[in-house]
Amino acid sequence: MDEKTGKVGTVVGKDYAKVLGMGLVDKDVKDLTEADIDLIKLNLPEQIKKAKKFNPKAGFMRADLPYEILKNVAKGVPTPAGTIALTGAFGLDPSSSLDRASVGVEAALAPELVKQSARFSPAVQRALNLGLSPAIAARAARIASPIGIASLGAEGVYQLYKAGQ
Repeated sequence: MDEKTGKVGTVVGKDYAKVLGMGLVDKDVKDLTEADIDLIKLNLPEQIKKAKKFNPKAGFMRADLPYEILKNVAKGVPTPAGTIALTGAFGLDPSSSLDRASVGVEAALAPELVKQSARFSPAVQRALNLGLSPAIAARAARIASPIGIASLGAEGVYQLYKAGQ
């Protein structure tokens, strides 16, 4: 089925991003008018720029970083060190309820963050667990999880109190 017209035919999977005019001009070349050619000329530089940036292996538009670097960095984000790095990068405002809740969620999910770091080699795993051995990191995560859940509950009660006033 043609994605543009909805008609069943022999053309399957036509990528309009790679067609002159980006699918806006659906004519044979011999039937193009001056207006159609002008539209194609306007779209062509942007079309070429997007085609150069597209990484089909990643499935999204990427910055100047190669796919392998992005993939490896993304693996380290859901770990104790990754969450602390993200919190540090974006900052933490204790007066913001969203920031307080995000810290509570991180603490509540600490056991899962420690499990995620187990996919790496022992040296990298220790670094991602903030210098703790896997056993001690798991123990600390088991302690942090109920504290995080309690802080989320306390934040909810506080928000209800504020809404009631």
